Amino acid sequence: MNPPIASDTDYAAALAAAASSAERSLNDARIPIHILLAAQFGELNDNQEEMLRDAAAALDSAAEELRVLRDLAGADRVASGAQREVVRIGDIVRALQPELLAQSARAGVSLIVNIAPGLPATVGAARQFRDAIRLALADDIRFALPGSTITIDIAATAEEIRITSCCGAARSASASLLLAERLLRGQGARLEHGDGETTIAVPRVTPLAAPLATPRAEPLLPGRGPSG
Repeated sequence: MNPPIASDTDYAAALAAAASSAERSLNDARIPIHILLAAQFGELNDNQEEMLRDAAAALDSAAEELRVLRDLAGADRVASGAQREVVRIGDIVRALQPELLAQSARAGVSLIVNIAPGLPATVGAARQFRDAIRLALADDIRFALPGSTITIDIAATAEEIRITSCCGAARSASASLLLAERLLRGQGARLEHGDGETTIAVPRVTPLAAPLATPRAEPLLPGRGPSG
């Protein structure tokens, strides 16, 4: 098993970077809104509507970043708190597919997701797992080269459920990966990263409900959603 990808100092730096990013996003929202209000426009034209849309997107981004910070600060408490529940990692990845597909389409990257049938469950805080998985997988897409393909495999071994993302651009651990690793560590899981591959390993438990339905593994190409 590889050692943790970051020290406590790295986590502190990641928190500071995330807070700064949230502040920039809020400023990006304030500036166009201030312009619209100061000019006292009548009916909005196309440019003004675009400014408002950009402002709304920036505010949404800031709210999400700040929520991740709050979750990160309480990650260790959540690990043993009342929020623990049966969590199915395959369902989390399925729910994230539309968001990841949209991101990959914007980046010009093809995305393939393979989810093994009958994955076991784990126990933990579902939101922490979801946030960590989103951060890690979105980070791989963010740094992928246009025209490349990211393949995400979700399967189980005798001890754990593994999410493997390959093959993004080789790079050092980003702030997003540091935050994801911290959230996962609070749930007894781990994140490993290197040579363009990111792996999330989650301890498995005996399923407490019926097995998942057998999914279809299919390529998710830019501009196409998963068939349903």
